[in-house]
Amino acid sequence: MNSTHTGLETGSATHEATIVPTYRTLLATVVVVCTVGMAANLLAAIATDVVDDGPRTLQQQLAGVLGFGAAGLAISLAGAWWFTRQPGRSRIGAIVYGALSVPTLLLFFSGTPAMFGVTAAFLAGLTRGRQPETGAPRVFGTVGLVLAVVNVCVTILGVTIAWLTD
Repeated sequence: MNSTHTGLETGSATHEATIVPTYRTLLATVVVVCTVGMAANLLAAIATDVVDDGPRTLQQQLAGVLGFGAAGLAISLAGAWWFTRQPGRSRIGAIVYGALSVPTLLLFFSGTPAMFGVTAAFLAGLTRGRQPETGAPRVFGTVGLVLAVVNVCVTILGVTIAWLTD
């Protein structure tokens, strides 16, 4: 490996014995399910004249999902790139992104907590093709990975239940 390796490539000679997919696969799943899926759900609700009694209109919710989802994706990708540029930085990044995935639960339906959680797991070496870290980075990466899985599952379940009950 050369000194410009970013850790974003797959198929390297690093740890491969994990059931967790690659960072790219996880992040793409989160974006498709949480951000694009929720946006499609809101567009369908707008198109079918669904009435939402919440504090925000469906259009405002759509803007929030797309805006926060795009921002979360950009911040996740930038962090994954930056924290893997030098040896040792990934440990710090795993803690930062794992910690960020918790307060962003307020932005749950944009997928931002899951994006940050997947990035924490990647930086902690928990995704396929990475060497696992130990200690606090591993704990924060695990928390992030759990939040990512929960975010995706609850989004699917929430949208399904919402459409079935209407």
